[in-house]
Amino acid sequence: VLMKTEPKNFCKAPFRGLVVDNDGTLMPCCEFIRNESSIPQYKIWEFEKYRADTTLRQKMLNGEVDGGCRYCIKRESNGINRRAYHSRLFKEEYESFQADTLDVGHLEVRLGNFCNLKCTMCGPYASSQWSAEAKKNKEKFSQFNIGYIKLDHDWINNQENKTLLKEILRNCVSANFGGGEPFINPFINDFLKEIKHDAELSFNTNGTTLSDSTLSLLENRPNLIVNISIDGIGDHNNYIRSGSVWQDIETNVKRLKEKNIRVLFYYILQHTSLFTFRPVYEYCMENEIALEIGEIYSGSVDGSGHLTLSSADKLDVDRFKKWLSTINTPKVKVVHNWLKNYEFDNNLHTRFKQYFNMLDDVRGTDFVKTFNPSWT
Repeated sequence: VLMKTEPKNFCKAPFRGLVVDNDGTLMPCCEFIRNESSIPQYKIWEFEKYRADTTLRQKMLNGEVDGGCRYCIKRESNGINRRAYHSRLFKEEYESFQADTLDVGHLEVRLGNFCNLKCTMCGPYASSQWSAEAKKNKEKFSQFNIGYIKLDHDWINNQENKTLLKEILRNCVSANFGGGEPFINPFINDFLKEIKHDAELSFNTNGTTLSDSTLSLLENRPNLIVNISIDGIGDHNNYIRSGSVWQDIETNVKRLKEKNIRVLFYYILQHTSLFTFRPVYEYCMENEIALEIGEIYSGSVDGSGHLTLSSADKLDVDRFKKWLSTINTPKVKVVHNWLKNYEFDNNLHTRFKQYFNMLDDVRGTDFVKTFNPSWT
């Protein structure tokens, strides 16, 4: 029998993973850019159709790269290997995978867009609060291509969808919950009761809310990690993650640590990082909190890229570089790489100011007072 050779970009995610996106769309993994893919989109209530469609898995076996996977593969040249990360859980040999294999061992659920915050780099698709605010301020928001969602993403309220998710969860070796905000979701405890005690379990949360009943279901799980999205400390946090109170996050971090639950801060590099990264970094050092650093998606909010580093003033960039040069740890390599590609773009700078002026106007906040940028 001829041994099949594994194609260069082979990934196990389409055979063993499943992601349910905010609006109920099914994807093989969280890196998948669904609008770039040639595969039709299926919703959670079409799970059997999704399972029966072997197109993506066949492409993977043939060594072809689907459009949805391109972004992930491109990032490997920057040293971000998510393919290895998604495949590591599954030990099967390549030969055992067939086009009709879909045996979900890792499930990721984005529990609709039910959320209590309106983060400045988010939008209505992932936050019901954003959606409500955009609806109330249609004229102002529409200048930034921000609409509201006519139907909130409440596929999760359907009993059949919930039953299906519970069945899948029972067999999983790994599960992740995001949102919206997973810890305010009324069904989170029902789901937690189904997950094997030793499964890898993680959450992407804003850290503002954690009920006692949920905390007790998380206790004593050996492979649990709570990723708290943090974009600033104190007033910086309260501004960027609008609706959030920094003290609440600190309290919940303490509660998690008291139960010996691993906490990680997940931080996104964006224009405002020039003002917020240093306090976050110093806070993590002082409090022995692991820090993971990602980079903002350039299309965030309105597709223009106005939240990226390109919209930042050179003076602010230089000030930040000066501080960063005093930090000597491989942890900040990502930050150095991010700064390397800096090129000032005046249009984006203007757009950045307009955007935050608009938010200040709607929210009664003050960007300049909170961050003290050089251009004031």
